[in-house]
Parts: sequence; structure tokens; C-alpha cells
Amino acid sequence: MKRKREIDVSHNRERPFRKRVELLNECLSLCLRYNVTFYLPQGDLSWYRYAENNLNDNKIVSLIQIMNNAIENDTCLTLQEAICGI
Repeated sequence: MKRKREIDVSHNRERPFRKRVELLNECLSLCLRYNVTFYLPQGDLSWYRYAENNLNDNKIVSLIQIMNNAIENDTCLTLQEAICGI
């Protein structure tokens, strides 16, 4: 007769809420939408590059929220203004 495995509550097997790749993907799509909304060069990926190279996951979430708010409120921010808001 086989023994049933005990459930180990201390070991959490769930994946993180959102992976870094998913966050960067959303940041990239928002960057492109931001550029189209505010008539900026479409190839300008400075927001995405900054997030990819300099921010951790929590700060990427904050940057995504800032970009969403800017698009919804129709306020064009520079990258430096957004960084101050993180």
C-alpha cells in the first residue's frame, strides 16, 4: 500500500504573479501605444530600454501604471518626469 504524500505548506510552488518577461512585454506594447498617441517617433523605445536595463519588477509595474495614466489622461510625460514618479 502506498503512502500518501503530505502537503508541504512551507514550500510555495506557484509562479510569481507576473513574470519579468510578461511585464516587459506589456511595457513594450505601452511604449508603442504611447508613441502613437503623442505623435512621437514610433521607433523610440527609450521607455522600454530603461525598464529593461534599470528597473526591477515592482518598478516596472509602477512605470506601466504611469504610462497607462498618461495615455488615459492625454498628458505627455518625458522619461525623466516618469522616473521621478516611480
